[in-house]
Amino acid sequence: MVKNLTSGEFKSLYTKKDDVLINSDKKDSILKFTAKWCGPCKMLAPILNKLSEKYPDIPIYEIDVDEEYELSEMFNIRSIPTMYFISRSGKYSQQVGALTEGQLEKSILKLKSGE
Repeated sequence: MVKNLTSGEFKSLYTKKDDVLINSDKKDSILKFTAKWCGPCKMLAPILNKLSEKYPDIPIYEIDVDEEYELSEMFNIRSIPTMYFISRSGKYSQQVGALTEGQLEKSILKLKSGE
């Protein structure tokens, strides 16, 4: 299941240094920057819930840009939805816009393979 993430929870889970984002759990993970009013974000929600059940070893977190302004600023979010695919090594890739289920699954498989 996709979980909401606050600034405080983010700080307890992640350390951001330069181009590396370390997850304290040493797991691959996904951050989705979203807003309640965002149509494309709403379209992604059921797809991400489905993929979170298919890949329960990869936590997926939602960050509301209106409620978590500090995180939005830290990641320089200018468009939503914006997703970060974070490897356990701390390397990450960013994708902006509403992705299809196939595109999301491809990104998840790439993340799991360590690419």
